[in-house]
Amino acid sequence: MWQVIAPSFTSRFRTFLRSRLATPARCRLETAHDSYGDGCSTTVTVDPALIRAGQDAVAAGRVESVSAWVNLALAERAAKERRLAAMADAIAAYEAKFGVISA
Repeated sequence: MWQVIAPSFTSRFRTFLRSRLATPARCRLETAHDSYGDGCSTTVTVDPALIRAGQDAVAAGRVESVSAWVNLALAERAAKERRLAAMADAIAAYEAKFGVISA
């Protein structure tokens, strides 16, 4: 009789996280610190539809500028990645204590 052993939940979850958190190949990021040293100027390539969405948010008065809209999106993404990493760590700790979570 054959027995199939599936990868652990943690292994599958970490693979999922790596695929979701990877930077898309079409994005280009260049950073140069400003002359005052209190910030930086960043150049990124963004899909036109997303630029329009940011401009629409500005026109509707939901944000002050497209830069503010982008900063909010980046902050939300960073918070999401921190939560996902914490969840992966919690699952790994659970599996280390109680064994692999099965399907």
